[in-house]
Amino acid sequence: MGFDDHRRFTLRQLAVFVAVAESGAISGAARVLDISETSVSATLSDLERALGQRLFLRRRSRGVELTTHGRAALDRARRLLEAADEMHVDLTDRHSLLAGTVRLGVMNGLAPVLAPPVIAACRARFPAIRLELVLDGQEQLVDRLGTEVDLAVVLGRQLPRRVPRRELFETRVHAVLPADHPRAAQASVALRDLADEPFVMSDTPAAVEHAYAMYEAIGATPKVAYTCRGLEVVRSLVGRGLGFTLQVLRPSGDHSYEGLPLAVRPIDDVDIREVVVVAWSAEVHTSSRAEALIELTAQALDTAELRAAMNV
Repeated sequence: MGFDDHRRFTLRQLAVFVAVAESGAISGAARVLDISETSVSATLSDLERALGQRLFLRRRSRGVELTTHGRAALDRARRLLEAADEMHVDLTDRHSLLAGTVRLGVMNGLAPVLAPPVIAACRARFPAIRLELVLDGQEQLVDRLGTEVDLAVVLGRQLPRRVPRRELFETRVHAVLPADHPRAAQASVALRDLADEPFVMSDTPAAVEHAYAMYEAIGATPKVAYTCRGLEVVRSLVGRGLGFTLQVLRPSGDHSYEGLPLAVRPIDDVDIREVVVVAWSAEVHTSSRAEALIELTAQALDTAELRAAMNV
């Protein structure tokens, strides 16, 4: 049985639909696609007529909002566009021709160290892949996998078992101390010796959970002096002598964002390590370009220079 003309739709219509859904506005999609807003609106209307369903509620002051049918159609549209992209790939040299968008989520605390080498490697190896970087907390990135994020670089120990992942490397926990701290001269420090001192805590759920697990291992509770979001703010408070903190990943350079010196020393009496992983959704088809980026991420983060800089 064939389709009547009024039931047919095009890949271009699907591309416009996805662009509007991702930008949240007809004007935003028009800028991304470099076409007029009138053309975007007309294309959407044609697609809705072809499907016999309204995909968006158009709100004059708030842009557009996906309907129930629109939300159901969005993932299918993305998969159809990805399949169409992959039809253009030469199987004798697939990686050299990979093109399209991959949305890479990176946990806030890991992003300053891990995102740049991955982005640089992707640009060099797959210049036709458009890598969109999404920064958020661990739980938020995991919740967005398969919908707003294709891949996520997060901590494996706190990742639900149902989520597929590839391990990248294991980290060692470090204490970050003011440079003039009495124990700064030591090569390593014991958390027991710091347990009664003011603790500067990152307020992300992953960081809080890990800190309490570390203290629980020594039978203590952190004496939290300050909580704040953002690795550099935490390190700056430590640089000012307002307490110490624990760091799962060690950036290169022992200075705060203000330029104040820090002493970063490995913890030697508690060995609760974290594994950094790249994760994806088990419920959504993984495109060939996302699969290529998984492999590229593992390669980009497995260099002697990067490991030495992070002291892992």
